[in-house]
Amino acid sequence: MRMVFCGYGEFGYAVLKTLLEAGRNVAHVYTHPVKPNAKGGETFPDLMALAAEHNVPASTREINDSVRMASEILAMESKLLVSVMWQTPFPQSVLGIPKLGAINVHGSLLPKYRGKDPIVWAMINGDKECGITIHKIDGGLNTGDIIVQKAVPITHEDTIATLTERMIGITGPLVLQALTKLGNPSFKPLKQYNKNATTVEERQPEDGIIDWSWDTARIYNWIRAQTHPLFGAFSPMVAGQLKVWKAKPELQERKIAPNGSIVAISDTAIIVQAGDGLMQIEDATLLFPPAPPVNLHVALQRKLIKSGDLLGSPAINEQPKP
Repeated sequence: MRMVFCGYGEFGYAVLKTLLEAGRNVAHVYTHPVKPNAKGGETFPDLMALAAEHNVPASTREINDSVRMASEILAMESKLLVSVMWQTPFPQSVLGIPKLGAINVHGSLLPKYRGKDPIVWAMINGDKECGITIHKIDGGLNTGDIIVQKAVPITHEDTIATLTERMIGITGPLVLQALTKLGNPSFKPLKQYNKNATTVEERQPEDGIIDWSWDTARIYNWIRAQTHPLFGAFSPMVAGQLKVWKAKPELQERKIAPNGSIVAISDTAIIVQAGDGLMQIEDATLLFPPAPPVNLHVALQRKLIKSGDLLGSPAINEQPKP
């Protein structure tokens, strides 16, 4: 089955590698220019180099360059377009070219979490599982018929990094399953049940602010869902900001100070009052621009953080909840 591959990022790299190593007929690889990962500053892997290793033609395209892509794909006479982390919707001028249409990899168990950053949202919401869905592209936002999907458990110890790594690991083989199904003339994909659909939006750095009136379970999920390699959850401080990478609830639920108050410190951690108990912050970065960032352990050694300091503000931490 001759196909065009449009992919980007870690998921795109993993799927392309699987396809090429499986000897699949990839006519051309499209990717976006390699640049720092906007979610966390690391550089995404280079699909151009991977394609070159396997002597597959490849080219970069900007997000809004679909007109030229349509004319090029038409000349390739491919049966299928495979999309993985492509950063813009495909116009009908592209989708209508391959005989078998186009398929997409999405990081949720559709129809749940259509849209951007579904893995992050699943962890923020405390879900016990997420998953990968391979679906047909029909012009809507992840609304196409489902070819195959697989659930991935979210453990209590997972962070966004460990969960994403496991999901990347299953995605390539799952795409191969989808291709096998599409090669069967009698196969019929499953229509999505739209009444069960939910849609989520892309998260931005400013969305990571911690509300210390939340319960400790919610704060725990909030932090681990946005830790490395993403932007990080954060809390304002006087003249600065604390970016929190790792924290856990204290076993004993108690209320001893206003929300956001640092109630105790040690050489390696700080204890913060939350809505229903205490959170122990074990890894963080103190930001006091224009001074360089300081990690938590150094900040504690220099006494830049003290017991009694407030994270957040009363306007955030004490607001009534619906």
